[in-house]
Amino acid sequence: MKFTACTLAYRCNAFYSIIQSAHILAFVAILASCTNTQERGTTEQTDSTGVNEQPARNPNNAVVPEAPRTAPSLTTILLQFENFSMTAAFEGLHNNKGYFDVVHKDTIVVDLGLSSQISGQTYTIKTDSSIQHVEVFQNYETSLFVMGEGPVITLLEWKHYVGDWEKLEIADGSLKTVEYNDADFEQFPDVTRDEIVQAVKDAFGGKTNTWTESAAKCTGPRGIPCGVSISRINLKVVLTYTSGITVERFIVFEVPIGC
Repeated sequence: MKFTACTLAYRCNAFYSIIQSAHILAFVAILASCTNTQERGTTEQTDSTGVNEQPARNPNNAVVPEAPRTAPSLTTILLQFENFSMTAAFEGLHNNKGYFDVVHKDTIVVDLGLSSQISGQTYTIKTDSSIQHVEVFQNYETSLFVMGEGPVITLLEWKHYVGDWEKLEIADGSLKTVEYNDADFEQFPDVTRDEIVQAVKDAFGGKTNTWTESAAKCTGPRGIPCGVSISRINLKVVLTYTSGITVERFIVFEVPIGC
């Protein structure tokens, strides 16, 4: 069974980017486990409530102005099928070099980085003269993750919730993707604690470890230390040629969870 397991140092950023407000308890739990991953020499001062961070000061007790924040670096890619292409930009990608330089046959898989955004984004599409009509649909899938003493694991080849296809509006050569809400992020089939524990064991070849022990504490798929989030967003491109032939192409966005 395929799963993802990610290093401890990255877990804070991932849940800030991926887990929405409905997952705040899971986020707090992971945030607490990340406190030891701060860079050496970094300190944070708070007032008596332990909440408000004080401004940094130099040895003369003068407030040090914050450095201007730079905009995230985006990588622009061209997703190419025969007679159709879509231009998109993301903050982080993990695909092999040259993957987006070629024309793909029927499916393109985009391996997103931690801070990449898909929901509610606008992308440019282009077809050639052989295409009479184009339609694009979107759906999503969720997966279950388990927090343990170490990386978070995501069961990518176990059960999933699969959303219905939604048609996207195309105007002036652009489309905007569906923006998902908290309820979408939490959709998952009904499963028992025993089923979760067995799925985690299967992922590790039947062995018991920190994740199986954590899974035994889950009251269900959304009970800490388990959780659910969107792990994949799919675009289905339906191309109708001037000859009347219709074909389907798929763009799959793999969304990281927990790292």
